[in-house]
Amino acid sequence: MRITVHLPDDIAQSIREAAELENESVSSLMAKAVKDYTAKAKRTYYGKLALKQASPENITADALDALHHSRKEHAKSHRI
Repeated sequence: MRITVHLPDDIAQSIREAAELENESVSSLMAKAVKDYTAKAKRTYYGKLALKQASPENITADALDALHHSRKEHAKSHRI
């Protein structure tokens, strides 16, 4: 899929330099960066959801489900 984004020149240059250092295409580097970012965003969301649903006395089944889901997503995103 093709997506067009507009970046400031300094950020675009940093991306090109990083891709060259990693011996990767800019597209490949950007795909990895977006994948990492979205995985982190999901972990943060589910972590906050789990904390919101947890009480000091006990942790609800919904909170545990959210935590387990987040851990599974994290594991999936870090498989080689």
